Amino acid sequence: MCITVLRKICHWGPLTAIGIIKLVTAMTIHCMNMLWPKETLGGKLNYGIFIILSGLTLFNFLSSMYHGAGYLPLNWRPCKEEDCQFLQMCGVCDGYKAPRSHHCRKCKY
Repeated sequence: MCITVLRKICHWGPLTAIGIIKLVTAMTIHCMNMLWPKETLGGKLNYGIFIILSGLTLFNFLSSMYHGAGYLPLNWRPCKEEDCQFLQMCGVCDGYKAPRSHHCRKCKY
């Protein structure tokens, strides 16, 4: 379990994104301290809100990385037939692909 979790995060894509998020967070905290010190009430409020929002950014990045987009059932069709013109057809499993997807999970195409 622990190894599969680490495999998703331990390569250059996620590590680069996490590094950029943390670098922007650190530089913003540094600049905030120069502009509005933490000793004041407004500084504490600004600092606290920023830390919460930064933590939520990291949480949403990690949760989107660990939760897949899901898959469509075999022979899925949209409710409205006129919407079929906007979807791609998978030639291997003979079904429509999900919108904004690059491959089909059922047939690895």
